[in-house]
Amino acid sequence: MTQISSAEVQATLENLEQLRKELLGKGLKQGFIVLAVCMAAAMFMYLTAPGSEGMAMLLAIVGVVLLPVCAGSKNREFSMRYKQEVIAPVISELCARSRYSPCEGIDRDEFVASGLFARPDRFHSEDLIEGVIGNTPFRFSEVRAEEQRTRTNGKRVQTYYVDIFRGFIFIADFHKHFSGYTRVERDRTIKFNLGSGLRRVRLEDMAFESCFDVYSTDETEARYILTPLMMERFVGLERRFGGVQAAFSDSCVIIAIPDSTDHFEASVWRSVAGGRKLESEISTLRSLLSIVDQLDLNTRIWTKE
Repeated sequence: MTQISSAEVQATLENLEQLRKELLGKGLKQGFIVLAVCMAAAMFMYLTAPGSEGMAMLLAIVGVVLLPVCAGSKNREFSMRYKQEVIAPVISELCARSRYSPCEGIDRDEFVASGLFARPDRFHSEDLIEGVIGNTPFRFSEVRAEEQRTRTNGKRVQTYYVDIFRGFIFIADFHKHFSGYTRVERDRTIKFNLGSGLRRVRLEDMAFESCFDVYSTDETEARYILTPLMMERFVGLERRFGGVQAAFSDSCVIIAIPDSTDHFEASVWRSVAGGRKLESEISTLRSLLSIVDQLDLNTRIWTKE
């Protein structure tokens, strides 16, 4: 990993800050035009149509609501420029053999196949980063998976969504071959998806056992994967990120890292000058990319070369 040129990044941020102000100005101008039209129509209705006070008031409220909506409509354009001109070069500096795809993500089917969470009713994934560190291919992206629920409010049934998972899904080639399925999950009372021959595997590392429960289709293989050193490394991941869960399947490790922050975004409402937000994003990226080294995935033994 190379050192990022702060001067170059700062120059890019200054240019983007100017763009942000221009886009915000355009959005506000459009918003004020919409507001003026709504207010004029509301006043005309109020003066010429007796009994229309309620509709006139509603029209005026619509204009007020649409003002920030019009300004915020420039957010997507600005955020994409921020990703292309700031985040993408930073990722390339941190990991030369990588590719950043802001509009792509981990597939829903892969998320479900990990077996770590229930099938979501609503799913979104973006900001895919994939590449190779040493001998290890990896990819990760932001994921938000939600479950649909209903509640009764009087005679009305309301639908709402709650998070099943929100954070990063990190997938990497593992340094050992295995044919079964092993899951490392949080200690929780309610279990799901314990079919398909999964059995609880008890391990000797007390620090690891205090953080995780292990389920596997093959206890011998689970112990082969989760060596004392690997358990120690997973405890280290837990200390770094918190709430970590993982699955070992098809000779890959899939790691779920909860994170409620919407990363790699920029808004026309907030300045990007100074780079304080970017410093936080770089720290997040370094931590995620370091997983390959922290789990020592580049050590190829036995049937992995």
